[in-house]
Formats: sequence, C-alpha cells, structure tokens
Amino acid sequence: MSKLHPLIHKVYIIHYHKLKDRKEHIINLFNKLNIDNYEFRSLFDRDKITPEIRNKYYNIIPNSETHKMYGIMNNSVLAITLEHIELYNHIANNDSHDDSWYLIFEDDVTLPPDFVNIMNYYLSIKPIDSDYLDINNFISFEKYYKDRYQEYYATNILSFNKNDKWIKTFHTRTVGSYLINKKTCKLLYQTMIPFSKTIDNQLNDEIYINKLNLYWSNPPFATNQFFESSHYLK
Repeated sequence: MSKLHPLIHKVYIIHYHKLKDRKEHIINLFNKLNIDNYEFRSLFDRDKITPEIRNKYYNIIPNSETHKMYGIMNNSVLAITLEHIELYNHIANNDSHDDSWYLIFEDDVTLPPDFVNIMNYYLSIKPIDSDYLDINNFISFEKYYKDRYQEYYATNILSFNKNDKWIKTFHTRTVGSYLINKKTCKLLYQTMIPFSKTIDNQLNDEIYINKLNLYWSNPPFATNQFFESSHYLK
C-alpha cells in the first residue's frame, strides 16, 4: 500500500478530547489508508479557557465592524482557533526544512479509499509558488465565488478552467483539510496574535497581509461534514 509523499513531514489532527468517537474514526481511517506519521493536537480545552488565555490571544474592538459581524467568540471556536495558530508555532520551531509540508485535518474529516494516491499525485504537480493548499470540498468554487464575489472572481481568478488541478484564489474553503509549509507557518504566526475572527476568517486576512499564494485542488478530495458541529457541545 502506498505511503504519503515524502514532502509531507507530518499529519496533524485538530481534536477536542471529549469527542472519542471522532478520534476512533480518525485512527480507523488512517489505519485503512496506511497513514502512520500523525499526531492529535488537543492543547486548548474549551472548558478551561481562562480570562488570561482569552486576553492574551483574542482582541475584538467593541462596536467595530468585526464585532457587529461576528459577535464575541465562544470558548469552543476560540479553542479551535488557538489549536490551529499554536500548531503553526509548533511547526515553525521544529527541525524540519522550511519547504517541508504538513497535512492538517480537523477531526471530522473523511477521505476516499484512494486518498494517498490522489494526494501524492496532486503534490507532485503543485504550483512552484504555493504557500497553502486547500483540498476540502465544503463549498463549490463556482457556486460560492461566482455568486458572491462576481467582480473579484472575474478579475482575480487567473486562467481558471475546469481542467486545472490547482486553482489560484484568494480565500480558503475552510480549515478542515489543508496543507501548509513551514515557511508559511513562520510568517503567519508573526501576525496572527492577537486575533479577532474565527480561524478561517482570520487566516484569510493573514494570507492577504502576507501576500501568500493560496490554491484550491480541483476537484477537492477531502470532506469535513462527517459529524454534526461540536461548537456548542459541553
């Protein structure tokens, strides 16, 4: 059975420790796919977010546009955002090469039986300037962006056609399934704290600030709709 491409230094799973069914699901899934170099990340317990932690990382200005649009972040979403950001710090400070890639999943991911072969093929043809690769299929490229960002879509999605395997764009699909390299983690961690938005929205701001090159796989080949949302689980 195939192994993941050597460019992938490690696989990380953002996980809430109480969701034992999700952990079991991931372990069984990875066993079937012959993925063994992985680690669950559960450093921030939503039940133990102290005022000190919130004040250190989270900063939202009352009555700002961000406040009006998103409100105050609950501990569940805050914990997930912290897991992603501190994972970037962990990757930035390990001993891998700057061009090493990391595959990051949230713990509700499901993958096709031939995921490893698909992933390896897409990595072998990744754009040379890529900083962040989104493989999630949470939303449809055409439906979401053509409907909601028509003007931007028309002027900023370069040379898109249905046969492109990687589509350069300006926005993540979600943060449920993606690849990121060490160099990008270093850049992101320098500017992401304090944050005022959920991880996916904050990440899009940072991608813009740092002028990072973001690509979507076409078609996507990972799904994060296997379980119901746990954001309000106690």
